[in-house]
Amino acid sequence: MTKFNDEEFALFDFIVDKILSKKKNSLKGGLETRQQEPTANGNYVGETFYQKIDYGGEPFLLLFKKHLIDSNPKEKYDKNFMVRVNNFFDKDVFRTSFEAHPQNWRRNFQDQVNRVTTGNWNGDDIDKWNKEPFVAGISVQVWESGAPINIFNPSDDPIYDEEDTSIFIQTNNINEAKQNTEKYFLKIILDGLDYFWKLNNNITKKKPIKKKKKKYKTISKKL
Repeated sequence: MTKFNDEEFALFDFIVDKILSKKKNSLKGGLETRQQEPTANGNYVGETFYQKIDYGGEPFLLLFKKHLIDSNPKEKYDKNFMVRVNNFFDKDVFRTSFEAHPQNWRRNFQDQVNRVTTGNWNGDDIDKWNKEPFVAGISVQVWESGAPINIFNPSDDPIYDEEDTSIFIQTNNINEAKQNTEKYFLKIILDGLDYFWKLNNNITKKKPIKKKKKKYKTISKKL
């Protein structure tokens, strides 16, 4: 589960093929992979694909990361001995803390569609999310000139915050993952690629020039 499985690899291929088919003179380049233990310090990444492409003749790098967040922080917190003692006495006998990092990363995948459609994260579904024992997913980044683009606002300055440079596709249900990719995520990725393709090719939208009507003076003749 820590590496791309066959269904996730098929989704990776699907995304790349859709991107390349969008514009002429697009080619798939070299592919490199890296594997690691999906720890909290590494944002639960188990495997990374580095896919080079030429998009309409312009070079880009696509990063596909396989994430596995197998920690359910709410369940872990509720089962904690100190929390159970506090609940038993109905007062804070022990100081306890909630581990927010895995919760935030679960949210990245579980609430990505909502963020794409509304522009905001939704905390209302947190109880529903916590019922899932683990969250698996693929994050997608587009790199241009050695930096990841701000996927939601490509015209902004380069940043390295993964929440603003990544599309998070939850793959617990692979059919739903493909549907969300086709319906929501591909457009955002392609808009980012198109923005930099136009920028690099000096293509801007020009306003049509309105022709001025000639004004003719009327000359009256005195009889």
